[in-house]
Amino acid sequence: MRLLIKKGTLAGVICFVLCLAVAGCSPSEAAESDRDSAGQSSEEAVVSTWSPDIDCGTCHEAETATSKDAACLAGAHTVDQGFGCMTCHADEGALSAAHADMNSGKTPKKLKSTEVDQDLCFGCHIQDELMAATADSIVLTDDYGKTVNPHAIPENADHAEDVLCTSCHKGHSTEGIEEDSKDLCVGCHHANVYECGTCHEE
Repeated sequence: MRLLIKKGTLAGVICFVLCLAVAGCSPSEAAESDRDSAGQSSEEAVVSTWSPDIDCGTCHEAETATSKDAACLAGAHTVDQGFGCMTCHADEGALSAAHADMNSGKTPKKLKSTEVDQDLCFGCHIQDELMAATADSIVLTDDYGKTVNPHAIPENADHAEDVLCTSCHKGHSTEGIEEDSKDLCVGCHHANVYECGTCHEE
């Protein structure tokens, strides 16, 4: 009789332990609360692809900061006109390609080169008015004293290809338009001489 009780007790204990083990393996309430309304866990909900409505500031912190600074070009347009990132950076195909490896573990330090359509600028800014507004500007003056109106740069193939609104007006730059525009010119006019044929003898 005693042996039967011991065997029955042992079987009961084993059954109890197995029940606890099974209960311990089932999802807890805390784990269930980690799921969002779509039933995804926080790990499953991690963004894996770029989309136009993504929060750019998650990676591009410096650009987000300048977009809040009205002294910067991007900030002036964001604060005064309510522009968002996608207002200027509208080429979704190029952006999608640029973010193809966004989950590689490499976090970009700054925004890389990106196209901003000239037509966007000219939607608000009229070329003739810009030329008139900067007619007396001496920002672009070379070492020989030759001054060029920054909005009336002489037309040639190199200027047409390399001199765009965003070449001087860098939206997220903290350097200022004067420095950025001078830097553009000396990129080609390396001796800071604007008149062609004055550096190299024919």
